[in-house]
Amino acid sequence: MVSQQRTLQEFADVSGLSKSMISKIETNKTMPSVATLVKIAQNLGTTISSLMENEGWAKAIISSRSEAEQKLIPTEKGYAIFP
Repeated sequence: MVSQQRTLQEFADVSGLSKSMISKIETNKTMPSVATLVKIAQNLGTTISSLMENEGWAKAIISSRSEAEQKLIPTEKGYAIFP
């Protein structure tokens, strides 16, 4: 990927994300939603898959569907979240 020479604040401004959120994603302190990944990829001029290629899968935790479904936590709003 080509260096874009933008500050974290400049990137935050154009992507509609907070500087703090981008920093947390960059340092692996939080996992972005798909919608956030789409914004980041669009503003970097790349694809989501290319963002994840370098070492993203090396740190991925893979579960079977049944194992994942057992860990779902129902919410008061009627949907379930995976911890």
